[in-house]
Amino acid sequence: MSEIFNEVDEALGMDFGHDSRPTLPVKIVDSEAERVSPEFASFITWTVPQAGTGSGVYPYIQILQRRIHRYKAKFNVNLGAATALVFNSKPDQLTLPTPVGFTVSAGESMPDYDSQQPLYVTAIGGANATLSVMDEAYGEILTGE
Repeated sequence: MSEIFNEVDEALGMDFGHDSRPTLPVKIVDSEAERVSPEFASFITWTVPQAGTGSGVYPYIQILQRRIHRYKAKFNVNLGAATALVFNSKPDQLTLPTPVGFTVSAGESMPDYDSQQPLYVTAIGGANATLSVMDEAYGEILTGE
């Protein structure tokens, strides 16, 4: 194999520093063109509670559990005009007097969620909101022969 490299080096009049070690072919095992669809998908619709209602309680709900093989979670948000949703992977941030996190208001769309982390949500502003979730995941990858 090194003879071929040496001939190329001589033909081009350059030394590319090839050595005499044998090369091994490398098989590409994953590419965007070969991606398969997720093996599992779960669907659920939530009524998201309003933050700050009641006796100083700031309710939130967990909409996604920790999932190692998650491909992505997709959302469909249905909000009233004065309502917004606040998302966070840490529930204690949603219990503050002003909940902290990623906020989606009426007319906005929620991006796909590609993380393994759990996700929590609360509603602020007008009234309760409706949130539909589709959580897609791959099965466990088996190795070995």
